[in-house]
Amino acid sequence: MSLFNRTKQDEYWERKKSSWGDIKNTPVISELGTTFEESYQIVNKKKLESLISESQIITVCGAYFGDEGKGKITHALAELDSIKAVARVNSGANAGHTVYHQGIKMVFHVMPSAITSDKPCYIGHETVIDPISFVDKEIEQLIRNDINYENLKVGNFFITTPYHRIMDLLKSEHNSSTGVGIAPSHSSKMWKTSPRLDDLFNSNSTLERIFEKDLKHYWGFVAERGLKEEDMIIKLQQMREDPRTIRKVPPHLLEFLTAENKSKFLIESYKQNVVDNKLFPKQINVEKELNEILKKGQKIILEGPQSYFLSNGIQQCHRHGTSAYTHSSGIVSSANLNIDRYKVLTINVAKFPGSSRVGIGNIPSSFTEQDRFSSEGIDDFSNLEGACLNFDEIQKFYFSSIKKNGILEPTIYKDKTGDYLICEAMAISSSQYFNEKGATTNKPRIVGLYDCVMGAQVAETQGPNLVISAMDRGDLCDEVGITIGYVVNLPKGVDLSSDKNGEFIYSNGIKYRSGDIIKAGDQVPNSQVLHYCHSITKVLQGWKDTPIGSNNEELKEGSLLPKNPSRVISEIENYTGFNVIAIGNGVNGENLLYLNKNDDAMTKINELTQ
Repeated sequence: MSLFNRTKQDEYWERKKSSWGDIKNTPVISELGTTFEESYQIVNKKKLESLISESQIITVCGAYFGDEGKGKITHALAELDSIKAVARVNSGANAGHTVYHQGIKMVFHVMPSAITSDKPCYIGHETVIDPISFVDKEIEQLIRNDINYENLKVGNFFITTPYHRIMDLLKSEHNSSTGVGIAPSHSSKMWKTSPRLDDLFNSNSTLERIFEKDLKHYWGFVAERGLKEEDMIIKLQQMREDPRTIRKVPPHLLEFLTAENKSKFLIESYKQNVVDNKLFPKQINVEKELNEILKKGQKIILEGPQSYFLSNGIQQCHRHGTSAYTHSSGIVSSANLNIDRYKVLTINVAKFPGSSRVGIGNIPSSFTEQDRFSSEGIDDFSNLEGACLNFDEIQKFYFSSIKKNGILEPTIYKDKTGDYLICEAMAISSSQYFNEKGATTNKPRIVGLYDCVMGAQVAETQGPNLVISAMDRGDLCDEVGITIGYVVNLPKGVDLSSDKNGEFIYSNGIKYRSGDIIKAGDQVPNSQVLHYCHSITKVLQGWKDTPIGSNNEELKEGSLLPKNPSRVISEIENYTGFNVIAIGNGVNGENLLYLNKNDDAMTKINELTQ
């Protein structure tokens, strides 16, 4: 039986087939007939030292939609002698960073990924944190694995309270939130009513007034939706009984709902779990300490949460992003450092074979729509079990369905569970095959192709340095693809603009019409336009015959990277303007291959006959 509801699937198929009829004759763009080939030599970790030698502030930022493997490069950088400290300075527990330490997998949400090193680690004053869950889930994780965290200091962060989390859980559309209180916490911050860590250590009477003022948003939320707390308790208890959502509902949320005096409950709870808790890390002025480190001529890492296109400060996808400014300049701004005095260098991190994300949004390079799983109630990784398991067969079928013009034909793939469009099958299969799920949510991610159109904007605004994690996934692929352009296809008879004929959709001064081509380096339109964009895909060879995984002992300093992964890297660099400094070839922090272009290799650009 198919994973999907038959009626919904039929509607989805009809949309895809209709679009295919409109775009199947898209002209072949010249870029599809151009090859870029360079040779890359594997070098040692000193590559990082030379890269950061002239900078004091190094930001590690996601280049696309999060979940790119930022923790690994942060950990590698933190091991350099020249790095003095690592800091997380904004956003909150909706970021999940996976770290492997001595073979042990740990998932952190606000903890700096370098906590397992001996470098000082900081959590800054612009973060939003539930301090009770922080101790229960992250500090306890360190204690359980016998990791000393005396090197951790926290700043005067904003408190994510039980009521922030409850509002988030009860208001969010399916799959639109991680459910850990991020948007409500930032709302309180913007209203200037949010409690902060300092407040917990000061007078109870003052703290009670702060809670009473901020709780007005909660009571307004309850009244607006006509909710009763007894019904809210039942709903949250049901979520706690579900293994997929139990993490979102820690006990103190239910305790808050049952408390008669909310403010007094919060005061007593924070006194017990934070103020008087010997496990809670030391508090300092992080902003001042980071500036003091920089004044001494030392270097710091600012570890970015989420990513560029999830940042509230980036216009393309802000309605489906996070509430914090998680692009590079937003992270530096949150740290409140003197950028006139200190040079900043950004290391962007992407994932291969392409962008993936848990939440909804419009990403033309994704195998299928970002809400394809969630619209069918598939909100846990286990829901995919049994379907589209033959990745080898599916990926061959997928790439054979891409026509000469780079447009995917919506062909049908069949397995024992039912019939799927090949794009649906590829999304299901790749999510399972590559274990793509949210570290915070356990929701299956919608995976896609490497997007050079969006990548070019990131390289332009955040700088050229790029690490591509999970590059060894190409070891498992006969072919891989990169998105080098989009074609716009607007539905007929739908009101999209002020134009009475609805022939265009508007973004930043440009009227986009059906058939328009958007290439890497062109202005990336806003989300409303991206919704109607389809990938123009360039198909390249995988590297099953020359694997680059960490068990390949021939990949050592001085050797050349095999031809096919080199070709893919070269294509990405030429379309985006990125400079790939390293690639990931395994799950552990040390599984990174650092690259230099081989001086003896000439770039070959061959125009192929169309």
